Amino acid sequence: MTTPETFTVGQAATAKTAADHTMRWHFTVTARTARYVTLQTGGGTSHRVAIRTDPAGNEWAMPFGRYALAPIARPTNP
Repeated sequence: MTTPETFTVGQAATAKTAADHTMRWHFTVTARTARYVTLQTGGGTSHRVAIRTDPAGNEWAMPFGRYALAPIARPTNP
C-alpha cells in the first residue's frame, strides 16, 4: 500500500486537462489548511481552492474553477 499524495507548503503541483494532455500548468503550494490549498503560478497569481480527495486518499484541486474539462492539480512527486 502506498502513502497518499498530499499538498505540502513549498511543494510543486502540476495541473493538466483532459482536453489537451500535452498542456500543463505548474504551481507552488504557498499555504494550506485542512480544507483549502493556495496555489501560486510562476507569474505570481494565487488561487485558493478546496482540496478534494480520491478513493485512495490522494489529494487534488481545480485551480481555475469547476467546469467540463477543467485542469486538475495534483501534488508533484519529489
